[in-house]
Amino acid sequence: MKVYQIPVGPMQNFSYIVEDESTHEAIVIDPSWDLEKLTEIINE
Repeated sequence: MKVYQIPVGPMQNFSYIVEDESTHEAIVIDPSWDLEKLTEIINE
C-alpha cells in the first residue's frame, strides 16, 4: 500500500491518495480544491 500526501489549494490543505500496489486501485481521502491535480496524479 502506498499513501500519497498532496498539498492542494491556496491554503495548501492536504488530500491523500491511498493505492493498493498489487491491483493499482486507489481511493482519495479528503479531496479538496484542485480535483484536476488529484486526477492527474491518479492517472500517472
